[in-house]
Amino acid sequence: MMLFHAENLDVSDLVALMANFIFMVRDSKTGKTAETEHEKFLFDEAERRGSLRKRKIVDIKEFENGEVNRLEALLAEG
Repeated sequence: MMLFHAENLDVSDLVALMANFIFMVRDSKTGKTAETEHEKFLFDEAERRGSLRKRKIVDIKEFENGEVNRLEALLAEG
C-alpha cells in the first residue's frame, strides 16, 4: 500500500484517465447543432488539451530520437 504525503502529492500522478463527453442535440427545425456557449467553451478546452498532449508526445519522441542519435554517434566513434 502506497501512502501519499500532502507535500509530495502531484495530482497528475494520480489521474489514470480523464474523459469529457459532450452530447450534441440537433435543432428539429434547422437540423443544426443546438449548443450553448458553455458547451462551446468545453469543446474548445478539450481541443486545446488534446493539441497540447499531442505536442508533448512529439517533443518526447524528438528527445528520444536525439538521444538515440547521440548514442549511435558515440558508439560509432568507439
